[in-house]
Amino acid sequence: MVHTDSEWQIAQSIVEDALQDTSYACQGLERLPGGFINFAFRNRLATPIEGRGETVVVKMTEDKLKVEKTTGEEFTLHKTRSYYEHQVLAHQIPSSCSKEACDGLPSILVRVPEILHYFPSKYIQIIEDLPNTSTLKAHLLNKSFEPAFADACGRVIGAWAVKFHRWGRHPDQEGLRRVLSSYTEAGVFKYRLSCGRLDATIEKFPEILDNKKSLFQHVSQRITAITHRDDDVGIIHGDFWPGNLVFASSAKSVEKNELGHDPKFDIDLDSKQLIFVLDWELCHLSSIVIDLGTMFAELYILYFFENSASVPLILESFLKAYGSIETQDAFDTMLYCGVHLIIWPCRTEWSESPKLMECIQYGCDILDNAYKSNADWFKGGLFHKLF
Repeated sequence: MVHTDSEWQIAQSIVEDALQDTSYACQGLERLPGGFINFAFRNRLATPIEGRGETVVVKMTEDKLKVEKTTGEEFTLHKTRSYYEHQVLAHQIPSSCSKEACDGLPSILVRVPEILHYFPSKYIQIIEDLPNTSTLKAHLLNKSFEPAFADACGRVIGAWAVKFHRWGRHPDQEGLRRVLSSYTEAGVFKYRLSCGRLDATIEKFPEILDNKKSLFQHVSQRITAITHRDDDVGIIHGDFWPGNLVFASSAKSVEKNELGHDPKFDIDLDSKQLIFVLDWELCHLSSIVIDLGTMFAELYILYFFENSASVPLILESFLKAYGSIETQDAFDTMLYCGVHLIIWPCRTEWSESPKLMECIQYGCDILDNAYKSNADWFKGGLFHKLF
């Protein structure tokens, strides 16, 4: 549910009061778009901090009641998720950098924004700002990248993802894993937004999904088994998709495309590129297949519904850089990807697309072949590098 103006005004007042006697006192707060369960502002500091510039991001978290429209089921995301996000960001999460600039392209650095301060009693985080940003999703909706740049983006994002996942399983992160072991709400939330929506989706499209009930039950049981186990898990991002990867862009505005998508700023290929990985409040202990399956499904959605020509190259380069994974993890990644393709587009801006049924059917085909461990079926398609 989108925040009302009244809710934004109340949140702004809370933030201004909380920061007024600190080094982060506000000269002006600008609402940041994109989130529905938090309040995020760009704070122009009353007194700039040396080495930090004139702005920071302020993220305030509150308890958020969510209601599943199709079932009426209610569940609450508690504001304590802010604490866990802060715990993760306070650690030295690895970064990844592409090779030095060549062929007229800039080098690309992927990293996590720095957490500058946390006000635990108010559940307010002060986070490093990256002005003039646009998400990877927005850029892919607006136009295609140059092939060499798409390849470089896929490689550096894939390299970052595998470094992060290995970092999350390393013995050095045992303390952080102990902290996150109590954060079970994120995993429950992710399940409800994926497998938890399959039955309701059958009711929406019985003509093509009624005969999939048994398959969906088996897939749900498998995903439950891999995401709720106590052993062989690591730290995952939990919301890893193109909308949470933001580019530092030039100040040159670009026009909205014919679909009304506006990335606001173009990418400056004359400058070194910085990509921030944002929104860590669903970071929890689970399997890498959640992060990989979500990213692959969301990239496919942009490719399928919006004809984003850069997606295949980004995906292929991502998989090359990420490297090989266990065969069962590959099938499980495809299970999660397939579920996402079935339950998500019909609840978003693509719900009225004439291609929706084809996407849902493709998601079902993915589930059927991944559940049967049919690697040959995938080898001729977009995800062949997994196998």
